[in-house]
Amino acid sequence: MRACILTTLKHVSVVLLFVCGSLLILHHSEAVAQGDAPLKVTISALQNVPLESQQVSVPVMFKGDPDHALGAMVFAIKFDTSRLAFDYAEPAKLLNDCDWAHFSSAESSPGLIRMLATADNLSGTSFPSCYLTDSTEDTLLLLHFTVPTDTSFNCEFTRLDFFWDICTVNEFSDNLGLTTYVESSVFDIVSSQYRTRSDSLGTIDGLPNICMGGSLFRDVDFVTGGIEFGCIAPPYLIGDINLNGVPYEIADLVLFTNYLIYGIDVFTVNPEYQIAATDMNLDGEVLTIRDYAYLWRVITGETLPLGKASAAPLENSSIYVELDTLQQQLSFSYSEPLCVMSIDFDGEITPTSLQIDDMILEWNFDNGHTRMIIRGEYLAGIQGINPGPVFSYTGSASIVSIEVADWKDRNITVEMGAPPQCGDTNANGFVSVADLVAIINYIFDGGAVASPTAADTDCSGAISIADAVLLINYIFGGGPAPCAGCL
Repeated sequence: MRACILTTLKHVSVVLLFVCGSLLILHHSEAVAQGDAPLKVTISALQNVPLESQQVSVPVMFKGDPDHALGAMVFAIKFDTSRLAFDYAEPAKLLNDCDWAHFSSAESSPGLIRMLATADNLSGTSFPSCYLTDSTEDTLLLLHFTVPTDTSFNCEFTRLDFFWDICTVNEFSDNLGLTTYVESSVFDIVSSQYRTRSDSLGTIDGLPNICMGGSLFRDVDFVTGGIEFGCIAPPYLIGDINLNGVPYEIADLVLFTNYLIYGIDVFTVNPEYQIAATDMNLDGEVLTIRDYAYLWRVITGETLPLGKASAAPLENSSIYVELDTLQQQLSFSYSEPLCVMSIDFDGEITPTSLQIDDMILEWNFDNGHTRMIIRGEYLAGIQGINPGPVFSYTGSASIVSIEVADWKDRNITVEMGAPPQCGDTNANGFVSVADLVAIINYIFDGGAVASPTAADTDCSGAISIADAVLLINYIFGGGPAPCAGCL
């Protein structure tokens, strides 16, 4: 009876009655503030773990409470199998010092570790020396994983989460087997916030209320953890295409230019590293015209090299390019000057005149193709290749492919032919209410527009509600025509 009275005093909202030796529970525990529960389990967050094929041990920490003598525990921990391989788990200092008799673990399904620990050996012939009542946090378990060799995980954080797929996991039993202590809160180490408890199982957000009842008490705070992989410095520098240790120099531009004109065989020092060094805009793609443009922008002093995770969100845009075979002239229509153009012609042509003297044009004819690179200078009063005629030529050829980049690292889609009338969003040849509907569907419902350039009626570089308003005023109110105010 004395032990029952103590239990009643610990949980003031619980009434325990003995009737003829039977325990009757009339009400279960009241909630405690987030983070203030008497028991706490924490999966450690390891930092700078080398990306090598090696084993790493993740401690699971525990803080007990003098009024909570424990006799058993069960955990379910979820991990990403594409980042980690589970080896085994084992009891650590707290369980070993208390001589707990039983511990078992297994990866019950891919990415889910289940663990069980009991104070005695389940047969009643072995008993522990203590019941984890120490309020000083120490190591409870060790989780052992193999870290893969994959540089694509460089600097990544992979999570380890407590997982509630059934009601009877991530809980503790008292040493008498009368009371069960369950989740009071889950603190997310990544967001540094407490999770909102889910209403159903199959969750990392805590034990759903549908599981509560009987002798369950929300007396345990859970803290998630994980592993941050180390940042391995690559054996090359971004921008150092010739691998001489000096990035963003004119020699790197010459080598990149040669690639665009002559092909992949220009990389002879270490092709793998040289190609990887061309990701100037840090978008994960190499050897793109936007990388080439960024290198040129750095060399001309228009911008600075990007640091890690400094790349701006990618914007999309469209450009219209015309090859007039009668006038033997190439021109384009775009909202602003371009930085570079890369063109592959089927046939042999020779440029005869440029739009302006400060453009740089390089080309080569080989194996029936003329490959050409055009760069715009970044000088006082001049910024690149202006819309309109770019160059005249002699000879005969057709365009096989063309790539362009502007000074803002946009992802530009090239359309061949004359641009549609501004406002003619559906590209049917005239401006009408149907074009307005297409813009509204694009903005609010994710619909498609046949001509993004024509939909940008205010020439802002993006399709927005302002474009719809301008079109409404034009169609119904006699307002300015689409693109009338554009430079």
